[in-house]
Amino acid sequence: MAIGKAVVGRRRPPRAIWLVHARGWSFPSGHSAAARLVFAILALCAATLARRQAASVTGWLTAGSAVAATAFSRAELRVHWTTDVIASVVFVTSG
Repeated sequence: MAIGKAVVGRRRPPRAIWLVHARGWSFPSGHSAAARLVFAILALCAATLARRQAASVTGWLTAGSAVAATAFSRAELRVHWTTDVIASVVFVTSG
């Protein structure tokens, strides 16, 4: 993420609309990328340990919901552009 932020150097939305404090560049969203990575690992562990398919599906749905909530919150708090959070989730997913 640090390399992507340094290369792209995209500014955050105007500070006057932020609902929380943020620093650094906007693109890509480190919070969204970290959430995608962590929750995917947790879902993978749960799916591996689950003895029933329903438990595995529930783990993946919970992970997806947590990632979506994190990504949505970054845009809703107005410290990232929507494209920042989408790109970071896609980047981690494809990596």
